[in-house]
Amino acid sequence: MHTEIKRYFQLHDLPFEQTPNLKFFCGFELYRDALDTIVHSLEKGEPIIKVVGEVGTGKTLLCRKLIDALDQQDMVTLYIHNPLLNTETLFRLIADELAVPHVETDAEYYLYKNITDKLLAYYHENKHVVLLVDEAQTLSDASLEALRLLTNLESEHKKLIQIILLGQPELDERLSLKKFRQLKQRIGFNVRLTALHATQVSPYLQQRLLSAGHANGKLFSEAASKLIFKVSHGIPRVINIVAYKALLASYVQGKLLVDKEAMRAAILDSKETLDSCSKKKNILSKKHGFIILLVVLVTFVLGSVFFID
Repeated sequence: MHTEIKRYFQLHDLPFEQTPNLKFFCGFELYRDALDTIVHSLEKGEPIIKVVGEVGTGKTLLCRKLIDALDQQDMVTLYIHNPLLNTETLFRLIADELAVPHVETDAEYYLYKNITDKLLAYYHENKHVVLLVDEAQTLSDASLEALRLLTNLESEHKKLIQIILLGQPELDERLSLKKFRQLKQRIGFNVRLTALHATQVSPYLQQRLLSAGHANGKLFSEAASKLIFKVSHGIPRVINIVAYKALLASYVQGKLLVDKEAMRAAILDSKETLDSCSKKKNILSKKHGFIILLVVLVTFVLGSVFFID
């Protein structure tokens, strides 16, 4: 089926795959600013940089883009994408990335020592080491503390390792706890990824289609683009899911343009995905509504006090 769809729409690749492919990186201002901020923070020598975004807003693709950019400089990048680990296993993964030997006895101590020695070796080669931790909200308390301790490693002039934590908003909630105040103080810059705006959805679809080999990228009608924004709330991952199904619906209907009818068919087939997206939005809306209500009540009470005085 994939081959038929590509042939039908004259594409070299499928434009809405879920795997983070650098070919489809969209250079909107939001992502350019995020990259620039991270690179500036690394150059400035900040020990920890935090990148937070909701599920599906493009953190992993941004991470891949960053690794690609840093590998072209005098930097050594280490990447951990599944940090739901204990401290020793975390050190072993870092050791693997640094290509340092494992040990069996008193493992955690010697792993830390071997990692330190390797970082010093890179420092003497004038290379910067950057550790990127994806899904950082799943790190255990002990692992978060271990990462903080890694940032204690430094020469007279700079840190031996810099860390980029990429995670969902739950990461902010955890780091707001008092026990993580020392780690939080190490965070030099905070980057937040948001969903796409309504005006960005059509260019987003067009850019991915162009990257997939389409002649002009104009396969979605304006009405279809507006509809996909309405149901996806601008979250790229959800847009990709629905957009692919809309292409499939158009193919089945024998159309070369994804119109509102094809988009409605795709939305109907994506009910579970869209329901989860809507629930998240409703939770955020309720929190926002509660805050507004609280502000109104406080204002009313204070106003009453002043009036009585």
